[in-house]
Parts: sequence; structure tokens; C-alpha cells
Amino acid sequence: DFPTAARLREGLTLLDGAATTETQWKYSNLALALAGDIVQAVSGEPYAAYVKGHILDPLGMKDTLVLSPAPDDPRLARAYGRRMPDGSRAPAPHVDTRGISAAANMTTSVTDLARFAMLQLRDASVSAAQILRGSTLREMQRIHWLEPDWQAGWGLGFRIQRLGGKTSFGHGGSLPGYRTQLRIWPAEKLAVIAMTNADAARAFIDAFNRHDLDAFAMTVHPEVELHAARGVRVGVDLATGWSLVVVVVGAV
Repeated sequence: DFPTAARLREGLTLLDGAATTETQWKYSNLALALAGDIVQAVSGEPYAAYVKGHILDPLGMKDTLVLSPAPDDPRLARAYGRRMPDGSRAPAPHVDTRGISAAANMTTSVTDLARFAMLQLRDASVSAAQILRGSTLREMQRIHWLEPDWQAGWGLGFRIQRLGGKTSFGHGGSLPGYRTQLRIWPAEKLAVIAMTNADAARAFIDAFNRHDLDAFAMTVHPEVELHAARGVRVGVDLATGWSLVVVVVGAV
């Protein structure tokens, strides 16, 4: 089980730093959870209420939840575990990340994630909902920590890559039974969203990060039928009911 917020704060007094400051980059769910606590303390609002009022509602992300939905919420896709040797998949357990909700607990839909992607491709001069200045968005999207090969690094909340002469940024997420990836190519004004409700091993992520969408889809099941129409690709396993959705989004 994930810790409560109170248990997380208590545990901080027992931690040592993983590395000396500014010597190496390290992904930290704990740091993101603490950032959520800071938002709550400074704003005087519960973290979930702040995100809803200042981000989700202005962007029209009406199907996105900050706190865990109930396991029987009709909008929640059923989660499945990894494929077993006999070809079956068992349902995955429902997870509530509790104290680290700011790092790992958001539930969303393809449409809402597309709205978030379109925000990243806009500037303050447009009339659509704009919760951040264009200069702030660019600060999030630029390299702040460069990896030794100079081909990838991290911005503010985004991993940035340069492959095939094109630069993209994005982020992914996973809990038991769910995996999501979002990548955005700012120069091309293009975003790609991939979501699945089944565990699919590391090949799922690797193929997506190579920008090979066909390979990405087929890593989940070699016999999945793909349907392509208006930039949307959907793979469905009729035996177990899990699905893969890949959506291409342009700037609006």
C-alpha cells in the first residue's frame, strides 16, 4: 500500500539524500508529492481542488480526476495484468496512491489528455483557454538537465529527446493494469497519445519512445487488429476486453 500524506511527512525525517545536490539527475516521486504539498500550503486549498479549479476546469478537462476514482466508477476502464503463458490476463488490483497523489494518481481520458497536449502547443496570443504564458510553457519544455550523449534530458516535468533530427518532449505514467504515454513535437505542432489498460512489459514503452507506432501497438499482442481512421488507431483484444488507443493530435 502507498503511504498516507501524514506517514510520508513522518518518513522524511528519516531520509538521507540520494546524491549531492546538482551532481546527478534522479527521478523522484517523493519530490513531486512534496511539490503538491507546497501547492496546498501556499494556496490554502486542498491540492485536488486547486488543480481542478486552476488547471482542469479552465482547460475543459471534465473527465480528469486528481484523486482515485472508486473501483466501480463506470468511466474507469477495467485493468488487466500481464499475459500469462496460457494467453489469459487476470484483472489487475485497484490502486490508490494516497500520499503521493500529486506524483502518480491522476485519472484521465484520451480527449482530456489531448486538451492538455494542445495547451503545450499554444501561446498566450490565442483566444483558447491559456492557463500559462507561452514563456512559462517553453521553460517547462526546454532542457534543464542534459544527459551525457546530448540526445536527451529533462525539462520541468517532461523528458526531452532528439531522435531522427526531431525534438520531442513528454511524459508517461503507469499503475498496475494501466500505461500511458504522451509525446509532443513542438516544431511540427504534433502530439501523440497512447493509452492501454493492460500490463505489456517494457517493450510497450521502448517501441513508443522509438516513435514506431506500429511496433508499439503490436508489442501488446501480435494478433491485435488495428483500425486507422482520422489519425486514431485502436487495438482491441476481444478475448479479454482490454484495448490500446493511439491518437494523433494537432495544434488548435
